[in-house]
Amino acid sequence: MGLIPVVWGEFPAAGIFHYMSCSEHLDRFSAGLVDTRPVVFYLTMTVLTLAVTIRIIDHRRWKH
Repeated sequence: MGLIPVVWGEFPAAGIFHYMSCSEHLDRFSAGLVDTRPVVFYLTMTVLTLAVTIRIIDHRRWKH
């Protein structure tokens, strides 16, 4: 996600893609900084991914 502004150039939503970049959050952990923002980010992304996966599986189950 962090490479989208590099490929497309700067645009109004570039900051959002930069924030959603996993490498930006990992840099803070590798520097030894434990902050709640990256932890909340990873937990939110995990819950969002699981919720979407469950919805897709339920949709496919009821479709057939």
